Amino acid sequence: MRACSLLRLLSLSIAIGLGTAQAEVQFGLGAGAFTGSDYDESIGYGLEGEFGYLNQDAPVNLFLGVRGNYVDGLQRAGSFLDSDEDSDLDLFEGTVVARLLVPLGTDMIKVYGEGSVGSANLTVSGKSGVKGNVGGQDFSINSHFDERDWVLAWGLGAGVQFDFTRTFGLRVGYNFHSFGDSDVLGLKLDPGAMHGFTSSLIFKF
Repeated sequence: MRACSLLRLLSLSIAIGLGTAQAEVQFGLGAGAFTGSDYDESIGYGLEGEFGYLNQDAPVNLFLGVRGNYVDGLQRAGSFLDSDEDSDLDLFEGTVVARLLVPLGTDMIKVYGEGSVGSANLTVSGKSGVKGNVGGQDFSINSHFDERDWVLAWGLGAGVQFDFTRTFGLRVGYNFHSFGDSDVLGLKLDPGAMHGFTSSLIFKF
């Protein structure tokens, strides 16, 4: 709830700050594929939505807004308890985004660089197992877990945006996301970072 309130407040501040400039409302919907620095045993697929304000009347365009990402299915062999089991990482990320776009000799094709900061809700699930031998008797203890935690999130990105018209476009780029430590079952879990490629349809009003 605190993260959602913060994003709403920042969105309002952005709107007020750009109120005196010739800015357009921009809305984007996209999808992507990601792998992780720690959770890297499979590809995770994600969805993203973005809302903000774009000033494209200057030689270098500026976008300020908020973005939500959901990524499902990042996995790794061996849970945070160092067992032989697997753990799964799903996440929802809400961030404030700043993006600079530079036209390549035409208003249709622009290269961009961006930065983002906010919070991510990490869901870590799986099964941890402990095996041993006491007095010649083998034993095993298995435990299922499904834990959630809010952590700091920040990211960087770069790519190309195609503005087919003044109101419609397509953005394709590379994104890097880093996350702070999460407290899972009383233990510190380092989820590492993830990176991948996304594409988004852009609508301007």
